[in-house]
Amino acid sequence: MTTEELDILLEKYYKGTCNPKEKDLVSTLLDTYANQSTQKLDEDQRREALQWVRQQIEEKTGATLDAPPVLSSAKRIGVWRLAGYKWKMSAALVLMTIGIYYFWTKKVVVPEAKHLAEVAGVHPGSTCASILLPNGKVVPLDSSLSSSLRNIRVSGGNLFLMKSNGQKIELARQAGIQVYSTLVTQRGQQAPEMMLADGTKVWLNAASKLRFPVNFIGQTREVELTGEAYFEVAKDSKHPFVVKAAGSEIKVLGTHFNIMAYNDEPALTATLLEGAIRLSHGHQSSILTPGQQGQVDNQGLINVKRVDTQIATAWRKGKLPMEDMDVHAFLREVSRWYDVDIQYLGPIPSQSFSGSLNRNVPLKHVIDALRANGIDCKLENRTLVVSTLSN
Repeated sequence: MTTEELDILLEKYYKGTCNPKEKDLVSTLLDTYANQSTQKLDEDQRREALQWVRQQIEEKTGATLDAPPVLSSAKRIGVWRLAGYKWKMSAALVLMTIGIYYFWTKKVVVPEAKHLAEVAGVHPGSTCASILLPNGKVVPLDSSLSSSLRNIRVSGGNLFLMKSNGQKIELARQAGIQVYSTLVTQRGQQAPEMMLADGTKVWLNAASKLRFPVNFIGQTREVELTGEAYFEVAKDSKHPFVVKAAGSEIKVLGTHFNIMAYNDEPALTATLLEGAIRLSHGHQSSILTPGQQGQVDNQGLINVKRVDTQIATAWRKGKLPMEDMDVHAFLREVSRWYDVDIQYLGPIPSQSFSGSLNRNVPLKHVIDALRANGIDCKLENRTLVVSTLSN
């Protein structure tokens, strides 16, 4: 097994695509290493960590690995914050360390390696959705179908599924009539890419709804959102694109932006990556420039601030965002992605997180991370009961 093959193996584990033998092998190695290490790793220690994993694989498989790679600039692909430091890791070490550590602003504690039988049946979300057609028919897009889809497409009054092999599956045709369909995701689902009639691309996060017309007719291109979505809007200076969500309105001509408008969030947020948008609520409005996020609170007040757009759109890249998120905000993300309810027993201390978790990790890893930082979680009938750990 070469270094590249080891990188591939660890990446498959990180993405949750290992076969049972590969998964057991890497899980055992990482759990064992986690139990042995309680310190931050410097450059030399990280090399030793990789060498240790390599040696263990050699012993278990009988394979001989090439010499460990030198951490050249070409291999240094990840930069992570940890207790105020920035450090770089090779590709393999990024994958390995994500499987072991959870990045918090407080002191890092390695989670205990235990197996929680009660969470074994709770899996991360997947690419699934359903479409409510104009005639009231519901078309489910389960994971097996979604995996073969290139996108959902609206064109010339025709709503259809475009498969990866080029096949088209027509769902509805309403040429010349402005009727609406709705793309819906439940908790634990993320919709495939959708291309609207004007060429705008949309990605819908978990527990969300996007109501859209089969044809855009009139002076504006309007859609309605509940939940969260990422938009890449096709440019059309004569027909502004408008997203209506939670009593607010986001108007653009052509841009990339993210909107979070969940009912259980304390504010609607619109985060701009490219172009410009106007965020309006009632008589207030603000124009956002790239790198800014507009927030509309429960009183309808608009606040604009600069943010890390990569964090705001982390879900699009398969991450659970944690940067500058308190426990409650993080657990709302967990609830939507793992399809579990949250129940709090008593007050939970305010903490902020740094870094991110891959959304494919088992719920067990999330629970272990919270417990390692003083927050207890127990799963009872798909409800996470959250409390403060007693000393």
